[in-house]
Formats: sequence, C-alpha cells, structure tokens
Amino acid sequence: MRETGVVLRLMDDSTAEVKIKKKSACNKCNLCQETGRDFMVIRALNTLGARPGDSVSLEISSAKTMAAAGLVFIVPVIALIAGLGLGDVLGRRYDLQKAGIHLISLISGIVFLGLAYACVYFFDVKIKRRGNWQSKIVIIEENRQSD
Repeated sequence: MRETGVVLRLMDDSTAEVKIKKKSACNKCNLCQETGRDFMVIRALNTLGARPGDSVSLEISSAKTMAAAGLVFIVPVIALIAGLGLGDVLGRRYDLQKAGIHLISLISGIVFLGLAYACVYFFDVKIKRRGNWQSKIVIIEENRQSD
C-alpha cells in the first residue's frame, strides 16, 4: 500500500517521521501515532535522504499490516475463548458447582487475555527494534523550498 505524506523531522540518519492522511482502516491499528482527526505520524526508513518539509511516497506492506491487525485483534479473542474453555474443563474436572465453574472460567479467560496482550506488546517491541515491518520512503515527490 502506498501513502503520500510530508516529512516532519528526522529521527536519525535512516529514520524520519512522516505525517500522512488518516484512512478509515487506520482507526485502531496503532502502528502510527495519531496527531489529530485527519492525520497520523508514522516512522519510515529514510534511505533516500528526505528532509523535513519534503513531500514523499511511503511503501507500507499490506500483508504485514493485515498480519499486525490479526495479531492485535484476533489473537486476544482466541486466547480469551481458550481461557474460558480451560476454566470450564478445570471446573468440571474438580467437580465444582455451576457458580464455581463460571468463576474459574472467568478468571482463566482474563489471565489468558492478559497473557495474549503481553505477547502482543513484546512482539511489538521486538518488531520495532528490528525495523523490518517499518514503512519505507520510496519516492521524494517534491523537495521543500530552500530559504
């Protein structure tokens, strides 16, 4: 997926913050930093040497974006359901009353959900360090005006 934006600032020699227009698919993805209702800031690899004020095109991997969305939204739901199921099995195995089974299911569901969010968080930290899921500036469309 290709997006157009403006370089706000350079983070270091190879990374820039770029302001892009927010799309409806971006509402809860959280890969970008929101700056307002219509725009977001995304970190992008800057191998072309874009400078603040430059208009640029970014390449954002659609497959990786969908994988990230699946990780953030689907994995916790699956973990919650697995935790609820495990609690039910444990409650029946230890011959608890109906209220006890529900309580064990609720507790194990919450624990599994918390573990899933912890895994998502650590995965997020890991991929940010690696940078291989990061968007990349592929075209400098318009250089900023020289003063």
